[in-house]
Amino acid sequence: MPTKITKSQQRTLHVLKRKLSLDDSTYRSILSDYGVKSSSDLSFNNAADCLSKLIATAKSIGKWQDNKVKDGMANFRQLAKIRAIWEEVSFTSDPVKRKKALDNFIQNKTGISRIEWLTREAAQKMLPILDDMRLRYRAKNDKEISNG
Repeated sequence: MPTKITKSQQRTLHVLKRKLSLDDSTYRSILSDYGVKSSSDLSFNNAADCLSKLIATAKSIGKWQDNKVKDGMANFRQLAKIRAIWEEVSFTSDPVKRKKALDNFIQNKTGISRIEWLTREAAQKMLPILDDMRLRYRAKNDKEISNG
């Protein structure tokens, strides 16, 4: 089953709708290209594709700018990888608790209290730690499945 659209994707879609001054009819027409009537029915991949197209349009008319990474701060790719690994190894399905647990883990390992404040150097430190956690998590699950 395809992964559903994330809250972040949904918020970004609505921001773009407003920035591009899309009326409801035009917006619904864009969604219908993906076979849905509401953004909440989009799959993650279709939402990503739709966002990519809308962002390109917004950039071309000067209504959208990518967030600039400040010097010395972790970049989007590093943060996305940290979040993805944490989602895989986290013990809770509650997104709020998972974020808080990740921030606590990062604080423990780096002294930085929030993922959004990670420096590039701290993110580089976190990635091998999380990769190792993921390997151990997968090995444990594989063992449990084979002993099943």
